[in-house]
Amino acid sequence: MTPLGLFVTWVLPWRSRWTAARRRAAAFALLPHAVIAADLLPLLIFSN
Repeated sequence: MTPLGLFVTWVLPWRSRWTAARRRAAAFALLPHAVIAADLLPLLIFSN
């Protein structure tokens, strides 16, 4: 999912009308990493 989102971000035309689509694709590409970090953070903080 991440490589595909980054590829879409790179392939979209670099015109101002495509800026929002590129931002959404970049956020979509980073979403799995954010979810994993959010799940691991409580485990790291509260583990004994």
